[in-house]
Amino acid sequence: MVSAPGVVIGRSGSLGGSQYIERDFWPLNTTLWAKDFNGNDPRFCHYLLSSLDLAAFNAGGAVPTLNRNHIAPLPVRVPQSARDQRAIADVLGALDDKIELNRRMSQTLEAIAQAIFKSCFVDNTPDDAQPVTLKDLTTKIGSGATPRGGREVYIDEGVALIRSQNVYDSQFVWDGLARITDEAARQLANVQVQAGDVLLNITGASILRTCVVPPDVLPARVNQHVAIIRAKTDVSPHFLHLHLLQPDTKAYLLGLNAGASREAVTKAHIESVPILDPGVEGMARFDAAVAPLFALAQACSAEARTLAAMRDSLLPKLLSGEVPVAAIEPAA
Repeated sequence: MVSAPGVVIGRSGSLGGSQYIERDFWPLNTTLWAKDFNGNDPRFCHYLLSSLDLAAFNAGGAVPTLNRNHIAPLPVRVPQSARDQRAIADVLGALDDKIELNRRMSQTLEAIAQAIFKSCFVDNTPDDAQPVTLKDLTTKIGSGATPRGGREVYIDEGVALIRSQNVYDSQFVWDGLARITDEAARQLANVQVQAGDVLLNITGASILRTCVVPPDVLPARVNQHVAIIRAKTDVSPHFLHLHLLQPDTKAYLLGLNAGASREAVTKAHIESVPILDPGVEGMARFDAAVAPLFALAQACSAEARTLAAMRDSLLPKLLSGEVPVAAIEPAA
């Protein structure tokens, strides 16, 4: 065990990523770690390491790896004043703390929505609920496609191409979101994502992870590993999403796995998922209860992304002195 505070650096997998640890921790053999900062502010050192392109020092072959001896001699320029280091760390840390608070708030709100769903439709079955299949409550179920040209049509700014790595249970992950040209997007017009669409991973290790598409990622398309599930007008997308999250639903779909060397589910499998239809009034009551929770969770996530962009933009400017420390120090 290492006495905190400390800094952990990923040396495989999340190569070069830096994490500040406030409490005691157990470092794994997949990490590099630091606990002796020679009088420098530990959290400042974390941000300094975050600003370096440590992944460029990959010493691995087939498996990317960081070697301590390759990065230890790196020359860096840092403020010598402990006060300046703390001021920089305090500003960036405040942003990170707010980002983490928003993340936890989003998780709590979604957990409340899941509890409401479980209470209404798992633990207690409405008297007027009718057995249907998922197909009966949707207008579209279908997977996407790879744009012609593959990665050659990826650009820095453009129409979003949602892949399985972006879809987690109750969470849309923006890291690694691909962008494609307008022409590539036109070729994929039949797999255009709309507001309220439910996304479901249908192949590989991430199979059956599901979330509702965030409105601020639109316009967007999906690739062949992600299915679009579009609810009928009087059906709550959150109702479908929460049903797909249930262990029984996932077990049902996995039992129909059509993959040979890898797990996969088909359009027909998804359409056949058993589901209880609470009717128009029951659906409306449920949506009225959970829609505000999901809206607030979405707002928290959007604010967290804005704060992260602010932090990432501010970080190099503070470290280089482009933004002077005096400009960010609170008034005495």
